[in-house]
This record gives sequence, structure tokens and C-alpha cells, in this order.
Amino acid sequence: MGAATALSSIDKTNDINFVIADSPFSDLKTYLHSNMKIWTGLPDFPFVPMILLNFKLIYGVDYNTVSPVNIVSKSKIPILLIHGKKDTTIPYTESLKIEKSFKNSKSKLVSFPYSTHVGSYFMYPKKYEEVLKGFLQSIEL
Repeated sequence: MGAATALSSIDKTNDINFVIADSPFSDLKTYLHSNMKIWTGLPDFPFVPMILLNFKLIYGVDYNTVSPVNIVSKSKIPILLIHGKKDTTIPYTESLKIEKSFKNSKSKLVSFPYSTHVGSYFMYPKKYEEVLKGFLQSIEL
């Protein structure tokens, strides 16, 4: 949830100059509907509506606003997405959806072929570090 949280914060302040996000989901409601059964074996209904209602009641957050893909589509800051293609927790296709909404030419998605959820650094530490350094150099902070 950290990657999606980072992406979701870029429209809340002008103090963020870039985002690096590893394995984000693109939209909370859509993601829950497509993955509830995968995580738990439980059906979407009634569990996803219950989770979304409690999310709003307990945390005071409208789940409709937790949509990194929508927020990114309105932002011009550079974004680096990193995602493992073998991620079954948050599928790689979630980052592909976000990539399509990039507005900054320096934004990019980097995939790692055999890594699972947030596992790219552990499988490919040198390549991961090269990607981070290259991105940071490209945006010249």
C-alpha cells in the first residue's frame, strides 16, 4: 500500500518533486474487486462492500478517492514505477495502467522479469540501484 499511498499524495501538496513507487495498485475499488478471491478465497460479495464501507467509517477516507491512476493522470511530476512481472499480490498490469496516464516525459515503468511483490531489489540489487540512480540523475534534483 506504500506505493499507492505515495502516488495518491502527489495531489495533496506542492512539496513533492518526484515519486518512486514499487508495485502499486492503480485503483483501490477495482483492485479489491479483482483480487479478493485471490488473497482470501472469499467471494467479492459481500466482503468487498464491507471492507470499503469500513474503510470509510474507520479511517474517514472515501475509497473512490484512492485511485493512483487518476491522480497520476493530473500530475506532471516525474514518476518511476518499479514492478516485478511475477507479482501475484499486485499484478504487473496495475503499473501498466498507471504508466498509460503519465504526463511527464521522464516518468517510466521498469519491470523485473522474475521478481514477485516488492522483490525486485532482492533478486536484482545492482540493476535496481542502477535504475534508481539513472532516474534520479535524469530529473536533476
